Amino acid sequence: MTVTVTHPFVSAVPDGGNTALVQPSNWNAGHTVTGLGTAATHAATDFDTAGAAAAAQSAAIAAIPALGTTAAAVGTSSGGSATTTSKSDHVHATGAGTPSTQAFGDSASTGTGPAAAMTDHKHAMPANPVAYATPNLTLGTANAAGAAASAIRSDATILVFDSTVPVTQASGDAAATGSAGTAAHRDHVHGMPTILSQAQILTRQLGA
Repeated sequence: MTVTVTHPFVSAVPDGGNTALVQPSNWNAGHTVTGLGTAATHAATDFDTAGAAAAAQSAAIAAIPALGTTAAAVGTSSGGSATTTSKSDHVHATGAGTPSTQAFGDSASTGTGPAAAMTDHKHAMPANPVAYATPNLTLGTANAAGAAASAIRSDATILVFDSTVPVTQASGDAAATGSAGTAAHRDHVHGMPTILSQAQILTRQLGA
């Protein structure tokens, strides 16, 4: 390969007779370039004769991966497979959805969702399962668990006493456990039969 260096302007003036001066032919002649070696010591690719270096540079720039447009959601650890790079101010989405609604009796679970929970998240809670009803207790002679699914409020009123007047006892009454579903006030009073005087008893006996 020959390397030729010349001036872009070529003089058409003929040389003069004074050889001590630079002649037009000297100006127009090719320059001698030193320090580049010879064509034998260089490969053809060492000389960018067709803009190969520029083309290679453009190809290298084009091969640089494009920046990613969307950051991946937070998830389980993974090496990833994307061929794009991240911007320095990128933000990962947490991917968090609406927290589940808890139910009474739920078992503990580590979960399987890849998203992280927000620090101020809230779980929806189930409605209060306790229903309140009018007390319907029955006084009895033995304890029983009952089957109602309702509860009694702490300020409820339980029927224990009623307004029935205690019976009037009569001489000769037999003992009985009774069957009423209410209890007697501890200061209740039974009506008692009239106690006859000895004279009345004697009069009745004589009259009989």
